[in-house]
Amino acid sequence: MFLSNRLRVASTLILSAAAVFAAAHICTAQTTAAPQPPILSLSDTRNPIHYTPDQQRQLFKMRLDLQNEALQLKSDKTMTDAQKQTKFAANEKSDFDAFKATLSPTQNALIKQQVTKQKAVFDVRRQNAVIYQGLKDKLTASLSDTQKKEAEALKTAEQSKADTINESSATPDVKRKQLLALQSDAEAKLEAIFTPSQKSWFEQMNALNAAEPAAEAKAARGQ
Repeated sequence: MFLSNRLRVASTLILSAAAVFAAAHICTAQTTAAPQPPILSLSDTRNPIHYTPDQQRQLFKMRLDLQNEALQLKSDKTMTDAQKQTKFAANEKSDFDAFKATLSPTQNALIKQQVTKQKAVFDVRRQNAVIYQGLKDKLTASLSDTQKKEAEALKTAEQSKADTINESSATPDVKRKQLLALQSDAEAKLEAIFTPSQKSWFEQMNALNAAEPAAEAKAARGQ
């Protein structure tokens, strides 16, 4: 079960990443303590919708309630997945419509703008995912048995080296640099076993991943 795009946008606009992460874990932990949201000022950059303290508390509680409901529905053996999704979507819409009624016209307009931007970003991700999967399918289908064995051996060796780095006493920054170097080395070795066509597909996949952040930022700006 996932919260809708509209509610995710509304809630993450006022909650820090740490608060959202904590909220998710509070839902899974069976605790009686009532979590409280970090109240942001109207001028805080993390509060672009300018929610009042009371609105922030309402939104925080609504998100927690819906996450708890999702967990309960997940464990319900009397309903099909389709029925669970339908029930959750209806309850979510009802709760969010009630919350929107407490907002000013300006706040609702700002939420609509943010949802539009997020939709554009998600559309870019979906389009890129389709292209990426198509390239991956072509590459995978073209591998010979020998290439598959060589690729699997490289993967096993890389994972072993990565585990050694992660378990070391090096600082996080040093580990990050070591892992990036390991990835670069592994990709070079992998490309060495590819045919020209396979190498081209692999490079296109990497280029797509590298360009995605810029493409998403451009979509968010409406360009």
